[in-house]
Amino acid sequence: WKVNFASRTQMLDPSSYSKFFNLHVIAQDLEDKASQLQRLLARENLPVSELVVYGELHGGSYPHKDVPKDNQSRAVQGKCFYSPKLSFKAFDVAFPGAEDKTDHLTYQDRMLLVEQVFDVPRRWVGKVENLLRLLPSIYEQGPGVDKGLPPIEGNIMEGVVLRPWNFHGQDPVKVINPAY
Repeated sequence: WKVNFASRTQMLDPSSYSKFFNLHVIAQDLEDKASQLQRLLARENLPVSELVVYGELHGGSYPHKDVPKDNQSRAVQGKCFYSPKLSFKAFDVAFPGAEDKTDHLTYQDRMLLVEQVFDVPRRWVGKVENLLRLLPSIYEQGPGVDKGLPPIEGNIMEGVVLRPWNFHGQDPVKVINPAY
C-alpha cells in the first residue's frame, strides 16, 4: 500500500512536500486516512487494491486577532481564509481497476464512505433551483465559519460546486461567487 500526492498538474516527489504548502506537516495523517478508507471499503464488501482520493489543500492562515497562528502551516489560498492549520478536504474518490465492484456507487454512496474518514466540504442537498436561490446566503457565511471560527470581514467564498447527489456520470459544476 503506497500513498502518492499530486498537485493539479503533476505527481509530487516526497522530497518536495515541504515546498508544496508544507504538505509534509499533514502527509502522514492523510496516508493514515487513506489506509483507514481502504479498510472501511473492505468491511463494506468493496475490497480495492487502489483508490484515488480527490480533494484539495486549504487553509494555513486565518488572520483574525482571536485565532492563534499555526507556525507550521503556510497559506494555500491568498484571497480567502479557511483555517489557521493546513487541511485537506476530500471531494470524491475513484477505484482504478475495481470498476466492476464499484460502478454501481453513486456520488452519495462514495461520499458517505469518504466522510467517515476525511474532512469533506459542506453539503446542501436539494433541487438545483432552490440551491441557486440559496447561493447568496451560502456565500455570506464565508469560509471558516463552518469550523466555528470567528468571521473575518471581507473573507468570502470563491464559489460552490453543484453536483448531483444520487446519480451516476454527472459532472460537477462550479458556481463562482460574483463578489470573489
